[in-house]
Amino acid sequence: MADTIAVSPDLEALYCYGVVLFAGLIVAYVQVRRFFEGKPGAWGTLSIWGLFGGYALIPVALFWLLDRTDAIHDTSLFAALLVGFGYQQVLTASSSTISAPVDVTKWWQPFQKWANRTAERILDRVKVNGDRFAQTVIDGIRADNQKLERLRKLALMQGTEAQAQALDAQFNALSTPENQALFGPDGVREKQITLLYRRFIGVPDSDYLLYRHEIISRPQYLWYAKEGRTTVRAIGVWLVVVITCALWGPRLFNGDNAARYYLWRLEKSNATNADRARAKVHLMDCIKGEPEPNLRIIAARLQYDDVPVETVERLLAILVQSRSLTVSWEAELTQALRTENPDARARVQSTLVYLATDQNLCIPGDLRDWKPSKSDAMTSIDEHVKRWLVVWQTRQPKGKSCEV
Repeated sequence: MADTIAVSPDLEALYCYGVVLFAGLIVAYVQVRRFFEGKPGAWGTLSIWGLFGGYALIPVALFWLLDRTDAIHDTSLFAALLVGFGYQQVLTASSSTISAPVDVTKWWQPFQKWANRTAERILDRVKVNGDRFAQTVIDGIRADNQKLERLRKLALMQGTEAQAQALDAQFNALSTPENQALFGPDGVREKQITLLYRRFIGVPDSDYLLYRHEIISRPQYLWYAKEGRTTVRAIGVWLVVVITCALWGPRLFNGDNAARYYLWRLEKSNATNADRARAKVHLMDCIKGEPEPNLRIIAARLQYDDVPVETVERLLAILVQSRSLTVSWEAELTQALRTENPDARARVQSTLVYLATDQNLCIPGDLRDWKPSKSDAMTSIDEHVKRWLVVWQTRQPKGKSCEV
């Protein structure tokens, strides 16, 4: 890892992912805008939001993958900024700061091909929409002689006198007897209007001039010419996103889900010491808020065979620190004796002895002195589990009648 990343402030992972997403949104906007320069109507299509979302979410996915492959820490602020704003350089292997695995960099070209194809489809849709609007305007002018005359004057006023004379000659040339016979009066009239409209539409602010001279209506001007429909659709998309996040965000990150998230942060093999310390504090807060389910989640996690010994130590420390809470979770912890990891089993056994002693409970002598090892038979482990469960069920105080 580069020195600039190594000295980065270590923040909450959620904040860093937020930084990546925010940067990704900025880069996505710039990238998509480049595709459709001078085509504001493109933002009114639904496909463009899929393209925008793809560009915005790629850095988030890349940030997660780089953390999984130990290329960065997902709590590094500098790494978040570098990936968020420079993910294209990372994916094309042109970044000197962060190196992505070869398999990851291979994903960029297929994505670019998909993005280019999507952009082409969007441009085709924009052209179709533009042609439909033009036809709507032409149909409106064809049915109104006054609009036709106003459009003709506007078109002839543009350019030089010679250009105006040439355009007028072309306009009159369309109304020949031959064309009248071939296209009919309405067909000739539409061709004349199309000639004027196509010539005039290239004039700066031509849509406003059409509106000011009452050739198109105010709704047409605002909705189509000024891309009001694009604005409405864009607002609609963002409202859906915001409302969805507002409704489902708190549900996804509360109660058990929050505890499971911080438990995962605590277990991460490449987590920084600062991140583990934060995760422990948050996990303890979750336990204080909802003791019973969260303590049992931790106790149940110790039953997994793949939990590293270091993580076992951390989880047992959390359980011991929470022993003052009036919640009975020792039975779930006792089941962790069944783990195939003898080191973890020995630590669980020591914790059970400590908890029972702290509560002044009667512990049979041979159960208290049992030292788990890798040679323990499953039947022997099962017997010890049963005896520990009796201790927690009866909670017999230590006294003269206690078996030693």
